[in-house]
Amino acid sequence: MNVLTLYVHYNEQFLEFITGKLLGDGNIVIQDQRTPRFRFAHTMADREWAVKGYQMLQQTIETPPPVFRQLYDKRTNKYYRQYYVQS
Repeated sequence: MNVLTLYVHYNEQFLEFITGKLLGDGNIVIQDQRTPRFRFAHTMADREWAVKGYQMLQQTIETPPPVFRQLYDKRTNKYYRQYYVQS
């Protein structure tokens, strides 16, 4: 078994978590002159999912705790409240 195989096997649950987030509420941001970041957000009603996701991410990547933010969407003329996690 090579190192990559050991790493993937050892972190299978983490890789499943990342895959699930990328298929749903998450994304990876890549900007010039900055380190790529993984991030996801959940509505206020799903705060527990944001905290659980943060705890899972924190086991592998040092990550600040979830932050509350309010965003205004000009298209719908509404505010969205969410908990946001970014590595």
